[in-house]
Parts: sequence; C-alpha cells; structure tokens
Amino acid sequence: VIDQVGMGSWATMYVLSMKALMEGDGIQGAKINVRQNFWDVYLRACCIFPPGQFINYLLIPPQYRVFWLNGIGFCWRIILSYLVYGRQQQDNVNDT
Repeated sequence: VIDQVGMGSWATMYVLSMKALMEGDGIQGAKINVRQNFWDVYLRACCIFPPGQFINYLLIPPQYRVFWLNGIGFCWRIILSYLVYGRQQQDNVNDT
C-alpha cells in the first residue's frame, strides 16, 4: 500500500503528463490530461497492484514471482493504454 501511495501517484502523473507532452499538447495539455484522467487511472491501479502483490507474496512460489509480477505489469499496460488512448478515440467518434 505504501508503494502504491508513494510511487503509484507519481508514476500515474508521469505517464499522463508525458503522453500529452509527446503529442505536442504542451504544459497546459499535460495539466488538463492529469486533471481529467488522474483519479480514474490511479484508482484502477490501486485495484490491481496491491491485490497482485498480496497474491504474489502469499501464494506464488519464489521462483515464479518475477513472472507473476511481469504478467500483472503486462495486463496493467493494456488497461492503461485503453484508459489513456481508448477513451480519447471514443470521444473523437462521439464528436463527429
């Protein structure tokens, strides 16, 4: 839980702001993107990583823990891509 509060919030802000900056939206675009998407992304991360870590330390044998965490991370990146880019495409379709 401490990791999610400390690192999770920072990582969420980083991903959301860098997405806007790399798309050329500038600092204002990054601020808007973080304001619009932060809580949605962060709360979903809180639903995935703490239970994943709990299962990891409780049930997964030590030799398979890296594979488990890589699987959790892979699934999270798919969800994150949908949250960040999928909604953007849905909004573009709804605007036309």
